[in-house]
Formats: sequence, structure tokens, C-alpha cells
Amino acid sequence: KALVEVDDPQKQTLHTFLHSHGLLVLKPFLDDQNVNCIADISQIDFEQLMEATDYDQELLSKVDLLHSLQEETNEVTWDRLAKDTLREQHLLFLSHFKQEAGTEAALMRTEIELQLKSEGGGDLYEHFNTPTFLDSEDLADLAELEWKVSQSHNLILLLTNSVLRRPWVLVELVTAFRCG
Repeated sequence: KALVEVDDPQKQTLHTFLHSHGLLVLKPFLDDQNVNCIADISQIDFEQLMEATDYDQELLSKVDLLHSLQEETNEVTWDRLAKDTLREQHLLFLSHFKQEAGTEAALMRTEIELQLKSEGGGDLYEHFNTPTFLDSEDLADLAELEWKVSQSHNLILLLTNSVLRRPWVLVELVTAFRCG
């Protein structure tokens, strides 16, 4: 069937999707379930849809195809969501007392990231926007600091003479402990 003119852009997108997959025959059944756009496909009651087709074999094969496409879309969406979530996390959080080990922490960060890039950790390195977070960078308040620690997979504490007397370092350690 040729594409028909549809006023609503979301309905046109659904119509185009159904047409491109040879599923236009299901449109009346989808209308009965108030499926008006592609996003609504995730809400389809497939058992009800199969019943509505009177178990016609040709229609059931179309329903199966639509169900497979819906599941595939969900997997891709969850995979993308998982990757996006990981990108905002950190592999390492470097905790230190800036006056005693600020330079060392910056050098360690550089070396760690070089090692991750060069020695087989490239795949792991590429999953994070900021693989190694240095606690003296871009922090505006205590809540943000706790968030950054909670979004880190590992915490490295540079032990210097006064590091355990620093309130922010103590908050980092307690947050890391609480987050596991």
C-alpha cells in the first residue's frame, strides 16, 4: 500500500514505521488499543491483540513481527540507557589533600588514564566521559562532591600527613563506604 497523508507528525511516523515493516494491516487493531505513535508500541497488550485478530495465521505472524520489533527496540533502548549512565560515572575517584598532594594527584590521574588507554583498557576507558575524577576539579558544593563519589566505581586515597583531618576527604570516605 502507498503511504497516505496523515496530519499528525507522530501518527505519520507510526504509519511510516508500520508501512516499512509490512504491518499496516494491523493499524485498525492498534487503533483499538490507542496506539497513536511509535512510543505507544511499548504499551501494546499483545495477548489482546492476538485475540482481536481471531487468531488469523497471517495476522498472527504480523503480530509476532511487531512484538519482536518492540522487544528489540526495548533492548536497544536499555542498552543505550546503560551506556549513557556509565558515561556519567567514573572508574576512579582520586581523593587527596590538595596542599600536600595536589600535584601528585594530577600526575597520577594523567598516568592512570594513559595506562588505561594504552594497555588493553581502551575499551573500558572509552565508556566514561571522565574515567578518573580528581576531587579538586569543578566541585561547587558538598552535595555535588557526594554525588561524584557515589558515581565512582573505586576511590583512591592519597595518604599524606594531614589528609584524614580534611572535612571534605572524610565526607568522601564516608560516602564511598556507604555506597559500597
